[in-house]
Amino acid sequence: MILELRPSGIHGVGVFTYKKIIKGTKIPLFEEDDYRYIKRTQIKKTGLPLHFIEKYSIQYKDGFSSPKNFHRMSIGWYLNHSDTPNAYCDENYDFFALRDIKKNEEITVDYDKL
Repeated sequence: MILELRPSGIHGVGVFTYKKIIKGTKIPLFEEDDYRYIKRTQIKKTGLPLHFIEKYSIQYKDGFSSPKNFHRMSIGWYLNHSDTPNAYCDENYDFFALRDIKKNEEITVDYDKL
């Protein structure tokens, strides 16, 4: 499966596919072990400003799931939100097509369901 970053009509940059993806297909968006959990109380130890972590991470009540290395972020960190997404993730953060995704279509997820 070939994925590419392109300018998005939704927001900034998005993830697009070169080929049709069939409903139910697993979409390889993240490298294994590509993220870490940062508790809010540990943010100062990272040396990163809070707004930077907030911009590039998934936010939870007590912390953030963020890229392990902000200089080598997997393509999945560029997924954009949609209220009518074409992909979802399971409890293991594996992503799958909710429906057939057309060639050159942007892959989207519902941020509220991550």
